[in-house]
Amino acid sequence: VPDGFIAHFYAVCEQISPALAWGFLGPKSSLHDFCCLFKDQVLSFLKDMFDLDKVRYGTVESLAEDMLHLLHRRSALLLSYLGADCPRNAQAHPVVPPNSLTGA
Repeated sequence: VPDGFIAHFYAVCEQISPALAWGFLGPKSSLHDFCCLFKDQVLSFLKDMFDLDKVRYGTVESLAEDMLHLLHRRSALLLSYLGADCPRNAQAHPVVPPNSLTGA
């Protein structure tokens, strides 16, 4: 399907892969620092998804609410690193210092 999910996924990958490769494998730079922060945030998000203290698995609604809350927190952290304003929805959730999100 030309306009299906996989087609869009590959289109995004074509755009993002070179920047990520350069960020991780290229010289130390602000892009490298951001890529490492992004990787840490994605891994922490995945870890939080399966943490029963952070996500309620009782109902689909509570699961979705908690996942969205975690995603907003991680997004706000990445946006604050970039110096961008947080979207209106993410401002409702406080930005937690990076070391408290990663457990360090």
